[in-house]
Amino acid sequence: MQSKKSIILVLTSLILIASVLGCSSKPATSSTTSVPPTTTTITPPTTITTTPPTTTTTTPPTTTTTTLPMTTPTTPPTTTTTPPPSSTSQPKIVIDGGVFNPATLRIAVGAAVEFENLDHNDYKIICDYPFTTTIIADGTFDFTFDKAGTYQYWDEGAPLVKGTIIVT
Repeated sequence: MQSKKSIILVLTSLILIASVLGCSSKPATSSTTSVPPTTTTITPPTTITTTPPTTTTTTPPTTTTTTLPMTTPTTPPTTTTTPPPSSTSQPKIVIDGGVFNPATLRIAVGAAVEFENLDHNDYKIICDYPFTTTIIADGTFDFTFDKAGTYQYWDEGAPLVKGTIIVT
């Protein structure tokens, strides 16, 4: 019973729509105006295939910096005694891996000491002689000790990294 009501409702709706659009069941009458025939061309549907664009994502490299705690070397510090200034070799303290080597250096009064930085960081060296200097990465610094004494030096950025120069 319900389906019959639905069919009647649909048919009524179609008749109403046809009357609004001007369709009727009356026969067509002829008129004196002549309308040229129209031609309708039907073209088959065109199939369009699209390919989604390729997306390339570039991830920038990441940089990880690890700061290790300062540790005291496990090997005992070395002591080097250098000959008087008349010798052709110059005493040298090498900074490598954040450590001064040798940790203790013995020199004669008037000797020049070369500080050589093999690291890729600058170091600000402070000495109680007194002198203060910045040694750039892969750079050197020379200093002549003209007074006898025992002098401590250290890195300003890491005061526990230190050494001793004994001038006799």
